[in-house]
Amino acid sequence: MSKKILFFLITITVLLSAHTAYSLSVGLNKTNVKWGEPVTVRVVVKNPHNKTIPGGITVSFSGNLIVTDHDAEGKLYWEGNKFQYRSGMGHACCIKNKNIVVENWYQKWKAYEKKTMTVSFFPLRTGVLEIYTRAAFIQKNNPSLVLNIPEKSPVHDQQNYPVQVKHLAVAQSNNFIRTFQAIIDNSAVGDSSSFRNSLQRLINNPQDTEALNFFGIQGIKNSPDYLVHLQSLIKNPRIAHSPDLMYYLERLINDPMDRSALSFFNIEVVKDISPPQKNYAEELHKAAINFLYQQTGGSTLVQLIEAEQDIRFTTHNSKYLGIGRQGRQYVFNKQDTDIVLTIARKIKETIKPSSPYIYQPEAFSSASYTQLINTLSKKELYYAK
Repeated sequence: MSKKILFFLITITVLLSAHTAYSLSVGLNKTNVKWGEPVTVRVVVKNPHNKTIPGGITVSFSGNLIVTDHDAEGKLYWEGNKFQYRSGMGHACCIKNKNIVVENWYQKWKAYEKKTMTVSFFPLRTGVLEIYTRAAFIQKNNPSLVLNIPEKSPVHDQQNYPVQVKHLAVAQSNNFIRTFQAIIDNSAVGDSSSFRNSLQRLINNPQDTEALNFFGIQGIKNSPDYLVHLQSLIKNPRIAHSPDLMYYLERLINDPMDRSALSFFNIEVVKDISPPQKNYAEELHKAAINFLYQQTGGSTLVQLIEAEQDIRFTTHNSKYLGIGRQGRQYVFNKQDTDIVLTIARKIKETIKPSSPYIYQPEAFSSASYTQLINTLSKKELYYAK
């Protein structure tokens, strides 16, 4: 090694020792999340040199996730992509990365300048996710001299560089359906091979423990049958973005053989060998629900009613819709253009004023009877103007 290079390395070592402590800082907007909740990592790096030099910031992860946003200058490497980098030996190396890597590279990083890198993502596995961050600078005339921040660390990333580590605790989601809907709405899903592979594993075997864990489901011996049908949500944009998606998905969860739901998801219904007798009360209840779903605010009303399971639709014909509870019947005119508002008010005032959802939002619809009434009343006033 020449004296010139040796002198340069000694100088850089001293320089890094003096500046490493404040040259790289990492922050997370959350440290504990439920499966599928969005998270943003923010990395701030200062060029510790007194001259302009090429450099980059790299963020990588220990587990599965979907990157939803990154800086314009950032480059995203999915699982299995070839990742090229400088080895520190004067030549470029190329590996096939196991987990996602995002890198921001700057050809001209000014002396003592601070740069910020942000990456937003959905974690896709419960447990503890490790987030690895580092920075690197290359001497223009000596590409073999790669200067890393941090210089040393007990933890190394998949390129074997020392990294600063942040931990993110990912708990099981309390509402898998809603979270899954938020995730499939993200266009980046189609680029994630681990997401597609795990989904396919569930389709092949709805009891696949590893695939269930990928989707944040733990401790379930027999996974719900509806998981078999989730692939159609991604394949068909009409289904994925339909306002009726949540309604039919809930019906499919409650009854995997629900013909209306199966039809909505384009799943072929196999003719029963010995079909059971029709439950007319249930058919009537479903018909009333279908009618309400066509009305403004109807889907929210149905979610509120269905949440407690003690209010049933007892009449449904061309003119009237009936509701029953504790032996009492209440009939509503279907020609009433504000029938949803009328029913919501009747439930609040007479049918079930003791409902916890009079003022407290119901988890699935994120609304209460009072909120629904206020919203529809404001709409009335709006049209009255």
